[in-house]
Amino acid sequence: MKCIYCGKESSSSKNKAHIVPEALLQNSVTLELGVECDVCNHYAKKLENAFIHHNRIHIPIMHIRSPGKGGKIRKQLGNHYLDKSTSNLKFSAKPIKLTFNKSGIHAVFDDPKEFCELKFRRALYHIAFNYLAWKLGSETANLKKYDHLRQYVRFAKVNEKLPYGQVSLPNGQIRKKLSIGFVESAPGIVVRLQTFADDFYMSLDSNIEFKNWVNQLSGHEVFYHEI
Repeated sequence: MKCIYCGKESSSSKNKAHIVPEALLQNSVTLELGVECDVCNHYAKKLENAFIHHNRIHIPIMHIRSPGKGGKIRKQLGNHYLDKSTSNLKFSAKPIKLTFNKSGIHAVFDDPKEFCELKFRRALYHIAFNYLAWKLGSETANLKKYDHLRQYVRFAKVNEKLPYGQVSLPNGQIRKKLSIGFVESAPGIVVRLQTFADDFYMSLDSNIEFKNWVNQLSGHEVFYHEI
């Protein structure tokens, strides 16, 4: 067996790689042992750290007290932490913007220092490519046509980006059930990851119609994040 990312022999691997990081959602859905080698799996933790500190991800996690790996409630993520004496959610940084309306007060914060936009994109594609390997098998994931994906996730060039789509729920709405899957109506092979407050779309075959398709999606806010 060889790793779907680095291509090296991976039969001696001891750790199974998750499809969706446990930091986002506690789960036991993993690739077969050796599909992603231990070295690449360990490297992916750096991408996962950037992913989980996205403002649209770590803030909902803290608000609903979603448990992480091991089932433990996070005491702090990014600019948000749980007060030890009251268990109330508090902020370790000042908001850069405050708005007031009938639904309440909405605060906007700078990205936490742990967040990296370049690593966040690669984390999205790591999740999407692991999903492809889980659904279609490692033999499919190892096809040459996916070389650009494995290279991007594991050995990206400086400032290299792949595009992704994002559809946000209205502020204040948090999804209770998360999911991941292929989008049958999309052009080419597109994986949708539904997080607590957003849908993220990743094109695994760089389809030229992907941008137009994303921009036609419906939702509170629709973004196409360019290359």
